[in-house]
Amino acid sequence: MLPMILVVLVGAAAYYVYFSHGNDSVIYEEGIMKGYLVTDMEMPLLDGGSIRFSDYEGEVIIVDFMAPWCTSCREQLLVLKEVVKKHDVQVISVNIDPSYDSSYLRRFEESMGVMWSFGTSTEAALTYQTNAIPTILFIDKEGVIRYRGFFTTLLEFEQLMQKYG
Repeated sequence: MLPMILVVLVGAAAYYVYFSHGNDSVIYEEGIMKGYLVTDMEMPLLDGGSIRFSDYEGEVIIVDFMAPWCTSCREQLLVLKEVVKKHDVQVISVNIDPSYDSSYLRRFEESMGVMWSFGTSTEAALTYQTNAIPTILFIDKEGVIRYRGFFTTLLEFEQLMQKYG
């Protein structure tokens, strides 16, 4: 019985390591997880316009699902400001909390010094199954989600840019 338990445990550990860290393969279907082509959708911006991920074809995109009340989200915005200074990358911040109106969000955007696309979309949060914030997507130039995680440090962004930027 013990050898069988060991085989199951080792197999489970190998599966976890392969699919969470070591798998760099691409699934050429739209999806919301690492390795899939990003599911394209339209998101309204605070300035009244809208964007689609496909608008940024051929560019590296960082998508930041966030809310103004979230302390970690505010810290993530500061990290994103540093990333934008150092790299040619498109950033899209998406407020997922429908209780904030556009005038509040514009003041928030200005106070945080956000210099990239900023929108609000509960639909995007549902589509991308955002269950914690900040949720970060790092999308390469081919439109493949290369990273999906939560609060992401400057060092982690540097590593992602080196590998996929």
